[in-house]
Amino acid sequence: MNIPNQSQLEISAQCDVQPAMMTLHYFDEGNTLCTVPDKTAILDAESREYISTMSNVSANNLRTYRQFVDMLNEGLRSTDQLDLDNIEVNDVLTDNGGKFHRMVTFNNETIKFNQDTIKLRLWCWTAYNLRWSEQFIFAPIISYCLNGCFSAAWFIRSMSKKNWQNKAHLQSKDITSALSTFQAYPEWFETMAKKQVNQVDVGLLFEQTLAKVDRDLVKTISDYTLKELDKHWGSYKRRYGSNMYAVYQTATHWATHPEGRGNPHNKLRTRSMKVTDMLGSQEWHTLLAA
Repeated sequence: MNIPNQSQLEISAQCDVQPAMMTLHYFDEGNTLCTVPDKTAILDAESREYISTMSNVSANNLRTYRQFVDMLNEGLRSTDQLDLDNIEVNDVLTDNGGKFHRMVTFNNETIKFNQDTIKLRLWCWTAYNLRWSEQFIFAPIISYCLNGCFSAAWFIRSMSKKNWQNKAHLQSKDITSALSTFQAYPEWFETMAKKQVNQVDVGLLFEQTLAKVDRDLVKTISDYTLKELDKHWGSYKRRYGSNMYAVYQTATHWATHPEGRGNPHNKLRTRSMKVTDMLGSQEWHTLLAA
């Protein structure tokens, strides 16, 4: 369910799912009605449709989607550094109301790098079914390709699914830091653009980071991911040249525009984290400094 181009920061009515808590019961061997210990069912309060089951502690500390958005809005409004009159808000509800994803694009916060115009965006995730922990991250988008410019430096806060009492908060200092990093992006991109790379090194980088799959202590490489990345690499190499900036755009395209089976919003979140891990990896820094 997409609600595109919202003009206000308030949560859309379609995504304002209010959870209802229901105690679970069962009949024992003596046909006595018993309460399931430490388990609470989460329902959509309006439709009464089932969403998930969680521990009583998690249920008691669950933050609603509206409360999550209100927390973000309070942070955004705590500073005069952002123009909140010219924004685009996209709210997405998936998994039968179990997951909520929000993107806020700040149209007046822009920078230029060569032929690309880059806008600031806030990406946010949370879930009633606990398959996503609460998370929000500032990452710009490039208007030409709509790639999210993910970076390890932009990560702000992720609340562990096992510690829901530790509520995350967006603060004015986070926004100040995000804007400072945003303004420094052209210099970072210029460093990438000046660094030439060859096909072999690019392939090894992707094998050791984005295409690496950890399964039961055994590391494997996804051929499907490598093929997808190779296709994007060819496109961005033609546009930008055989340099680290083209490598970066290949990775962010792969994360922002997921292909194949599966929920695209799940993939975007998972892949964006893999890109930030790649940017903090020894393999990336070795190539950039070579």
